[in-house]
Amino acid sequence: MGRPELILLDEPTTGLDLEARRDVWVAIRDYHANGATVVLSSHNMAEVEELARRVVVIDRGRIVADADVATIRTHVATRRVSLRTAVLPSCSEPSA
Repeated sequence: MGRPELILLDEPTTGLDLEARRDVWVAIRDYHANGATVVLSSHNMAEVEELARRVVVIDRGRIVADADVATIRTHVATRRVSLRTAVLPSCSEPSA
């Protein structure tokens, strides 16, 4: 296969245990350090933070963000939970 200058990886560590994931991360970093470009798609923010220099977020086929990891992180650090219901469920104390 040689050493292509560009590789595309789609969720490369999905399903791997922690040790295997770290091994793949080391291999990706080494490949990049030797001059290759690595394009990685991932839903795993830890993986993105560990490997990426630049992040492009795509939503429904549109680029909604394109920046470095720290900048992207400022946009996703806030979490929001929404609940829409006509009637709220009753809350009771948990049993001991």
